[in-house]
Amino acid sequence: MASMALIALISVIYPLRFAIGYIAAIAEDLPIYRDTLINGFSNIRFFSQFQSWTLPLLMTAAVLEPTKKARFLWLTAAVLGWGLLFVSGTRGTLLGLVVSTIVVSLVFREYTRAYVSTVLICVISGIVCYILALMLTSYSGSDNTDIARNTLERDFTSSSGRYEIWLYSIRVALEHPWFGIGPMHLACKNHFNIAAHPHNIWLQFLSEWGIPFTLGITVGFFYLVYRWLSKLRGTSREARDLALPITASLSTALVHSLFSGVFVMPVSQFYGVLLFGWALAWYRGSEHLRRIKPRLLGLPLALPALILLGYVVYSLPDLSKREEAELLIAGYHSFHPRFWVQGKICLHKS
Repeated sequence: MASMALIALISVIYPLRFAIGYIAAIAEDLPIYRDTLINGFSNIRFFSQFQSWTLPLLMTAAVLEPTKKARFLWLTAAVLGWGLLFVSGTRGTLLGLVVSTIVVSLVFREYTRAYVSTVLICVISGIVCYILALMLTSYSGSDNTDIARNTLERDFTSSSGRYEIWLYSIRVALEHPWFGIGPMHLACKNHFNIAAHPHNIWLQFLSEWGIPFTLGITVGFFYLVYRWLSKLRGTSREARDLALPITASLSTALVHSLFSGVFVMPVSQFYGVLLFGWALAWYRGSEHLRRIKPRLLGLPLALPALILLGYVVYSLPDLSKREEAELLIAGYHSFHPRFWVQGKICLHKS
């Protein structure tokens, strides 16, 4: 629960920052820019990936919480998150949450009514928050066209270039069927200049790792789903309670990964590692974990982290110069969205 509370605190920080910036913009009669108010990410889609991992955790925590006061706090954090979700206009997270709600309703039938009602409360309250945000700017005379253009006026049937990227990824997979073009190399070869990955985890495996590898991953994935569901059927109510937030979060993120780089961007990767770690710990059980001696694992795990930390501290004074040098060598004028920052690992123009 301590980890869940920390995630809730982080999740609430973003709505608070949005509210402070929103109020300041109205007070100063400045235009309301969505990407400026939801900042901290080079692309707002990376924030939506963060929400795909965390929103289900907040809603399931509200369902499982026995005390009314704590349940209200969990629900408030979830509602604020849904408000930002509507402001961001992200479709992948929304679709993932819809599918996740169906999965939870089918797998955890004892919580179907409670979870669905919680989701509906969050959706309705989030829409109200979104409408209030637009209304307040209209009454104050502030320019809210940026938010409206990215939400109400947006063509939600558009693939935003994904169809072209997907077709290109399939073509690359057919050209390199056995071993693929290589990890992260699709960013070097494609001619889109904005896509560092196919925006579909399955197509990414297919084009970068090859058809045999992708078939193995696909079979392994469905086998793990089967084992997870089998484990759920034979566990106690308390164990199922622990599995509920993990299942909701993973199912949301997995659906979203079919349309975005959920397993590509660093912040999303961090939460993915956290959730998959929780899932493994739950599946193996507490008795198995007690047999592991933390001291034996401490040094091998800490040493790489300390080396990386030292390199980061060493690089900070010359970071801007290093970035300029990298751009000059690669022949680019700006950093593109990518696995870390730039978007490409090749040292030539594509």
